[in-house]
Amino acid sequence: MSTSNIKLSIDGEIAADFRESFQDNYESIANSIVLLEGNPGDISSIDAVFRALHTIKGNTTMCQLDELASFSHAIEDVVSAMREGQLHFSPVLGEMLLVALDKVKELSELIFEDKTFDNNLLDTIKQKLNDLKSAKQAEAEIQASEVIANLTHDKVGGKHALFVKADHDQQPETKSETQVSYETPKELLASLNYFKYLISMLDSKLTYWQNRTTRTLPLALAINHELADSVADHQLAAAVYMHDIAHAFLNDSLTLKTGKFDEADKTLIRTHPSTSADLVALIPGWEECVTIIRQHHEHWDGSGYPTGIKGDNICVGAQILAIVDAYESMTHPRADRQFKRSVLRAVTEISNQSGKQFSPRVTKVAFKIIKRFIAAKS
Repeated sequence: MSTSNIKLSIDGEIAADFRESFQDNYESIANSIVLLEGNPGDISSIDAVFRALHTIKGNTTMCQLDELASFSHAIEDVVSAMREGQLHFSPVLGEMLLVALDKVKELSELIFEDKTFDNNLLDTIKQKLNDLKSAKQAEAEIQASEVIANLTHDKVGGKHALFVKADHDQQPETKSETQVSYETPKELLASLNYFKYLISMLDSKLTYWQNRTTRTLPLALAINHELADSVADHQLAAAVYMHDIAHAFLNDSLTLKTGKFDEADKTLIRTHPSTSADLVALIPGWEECVTIIRQHHEHWDGSGYPTGIKGDNICVGAQILAIVDAYESMTHPRADRQFKRSVLRAVTEISNQSGKQFSPRVTKVAFKIIKRFIAAKS
């Protein structure tokens, strides 16, 4: 295997600028792809994708990421073929563009950290992209599926394992809340029902949270049941209900903000795990739930908040909730991000953060459950 380990004389400020610009352009591309799914012939959206890709390519060149610049150029060529009418936009081509950009982001981080990566993979994908741009439409879509499979094979445990029926918006089936069965001690049942009522009120207030708990609770409980050191279901359920309840006390201008969060915004938002946990702590019997809520934004590598604990110092329930919360956020629009990731890209992104943001063990179990839900629906 040929690997690259590039030493760069790039200071932290330049790397931070690269990351910020990449994210801005990535979001522009993703939003344009959403528009193209509704109107595949919209040339202005295709032009917007091309401009953002051109900027990403230029930035990789400026930052001496030469191999990624060449790779980005191959991605750009595919969009050029769309602009010239040689190819027509389709969901699988849009998905391929985003998965390929996910790889650019992943590898740029490896380079910034002086780590190695498989150079053969980039060469293989560049060749596939070069072949794809001049292929007929049907063949191009098949080749796009192969590119997605190649780029995600080592992440999701099987060739295109989650790209079910090439359905861009495929979502895992979950049971409704009324079908979720778990035992709750009688003395805690009234407060659990009250938690459920409170979060239903908040979910109805925030447009982007509609039916959120209905989706996240079954997933969290299913992951919990696969773990040998599982937590009490009713404690985890209460944490799913109440982990974001502090958002009810934030100003609407913050919770519904459509632009970027500044540092002051981030500071306020980062108070919500402690505030939510402190509220639940006022009610006896929910000690485990309180710990889950307080720790659900801690990261496996210690880079999270509010206290920066890491590894298995983070309780299992919080490890579960962190993944479920991230997965829900990625696969549904938010006020500050109108595009959503497909199941495939959400899983890939979470996998990229395994051992960093998320527990590797719980991540592996979560993928097993997500694939199970998808298989049940297909």
